[in-house]
Amino acid sequence: FVGAVIAPIIFVRRRHLAFLPLTDCILGALPIAYAIGRLGCHFTRMHPGPACSNAFCFVFPDGVQRLDLGLLEAMVWVMIAIVIAIFHRHLARQGQMTAAVIGLYGIARFMLDFIRLDDLRYTGLTPAQYGCIILVGVAAWLTIRASRTANA
Repeated sequence: FVGAVIAPIIFVRRRHLAFLPLTDCILGALPIAYAIGRLGCHFTRMHPGPACSNAFCFVFPDGVQRLDLGLLEAMVWVMIAIVIAIFHRHLARQGQMTAAVIGLYGIARFMLDFIRLDDLRYTGLTPAQYGCIILVGVAAWLTIRASRTANA
């Protein structure tokens, strides 16, 4: 995750490009790619949730039928893609697409991590949840910044 954040920053600085137009472009297409990737997590049963017996539960390698968090996260990414497709015209200002994607993902992932079984927790939260707090904060900052530039 850290490399995925640092690499584009280095790329943009070396090429003297504007960062937000690049992230808006990439994050506009990312939800579908991420949904496909998370389906891979679903098929390999990488992210077990609690034991259950509903339609989103599958037998994991330990023999227990569990909630499949890989499938749930794939569904989250599909929903984000649908929201982006519906509202893309309203996300035209620089940074708005980035804010929408990272904000929606940050909120969804923060909630999903409460039912994740194997992750370490620090003061009750997983490292990913702390990252999600940062993502939502950056999304809020980008949204405020975009609204200020629109009013200026």
